[in-house]
Amino acid sequence: MRVNTTITTAPSFEPISTAQAKAHLRIFHSLDDTYIAASTSGSTSIITTARQMIENYCGIAIPNTTFTSVYDAFPQNTPVQGSSGEVYNGSSYEIALPRSPLVSVTSVQYVDTAGNTQTLSASTDYTVKSYNGIGRIQLLDGKSWPSLVGGGAGVVTVVYVAGHGSSATAIPIALKHAILMQCSTLYDYRSTLSPGQQYEVPGTIKALIAQYKSGEYQ
Repeated sequence: MRVNTTITTAPSFEPISTAQAKAHLRIFHSLDDTYIAASTSGSTSIITTARQMIENYCGIAIPNTTFTSVYDAFPQNTPVQGSSGEVYNGSSYEIALPRSPLVSVTSVQYVDTAGNTQTLSASTDYTVKSYNGIGRIQLLDGKSWPSLVGGGAGVVTVVYVAGHGSSATAIPIALKHAILMQCSTLYDYRSTLSPGQQYEVPGTIKALIAQYKSGEYQ
């Protein structure tokens, strides 16, 4: 299924403080504080940029973040049949959420055949499961995905929270260190050495965060 995911509510904190970043970068002056400073307000911040680069590479959220994922359809209503005749609920039978690790699902809405927005019930329509942090929305037994308005894009909307914690102390050390290392790259190379070079996640950081990289599950 085609999906478009946006941030509904940005994190309220950064896992790394300005002081921690400066200590890692061995900066003992305040001339670059604005450039470095942890900020969730949208101002220039290599801490925020480094964190977002790690998140985008891994397909995760580091601080708890609210996302809205919009799909063009529901999954198929027919369970998958295995090669030996067994029947099981495969990935095409459920909604997979692009960002992990899943914390909670806020709502599942869709546009019905009359063009009206409806909301599925978590108690009577679906259940939410998480495997290795990847969130899955599955129908309850006996339920089917509703019919949708024809010819429409973005007719199924899921709002959910994903992340590794609601405070800096809850964030895994490896992810914090990866952010610090990426800050070093962004601070040292403020213009390109070759096209796009400083925007890549270096191999050392990739090895550090490999365990947190979300699996390909769509």
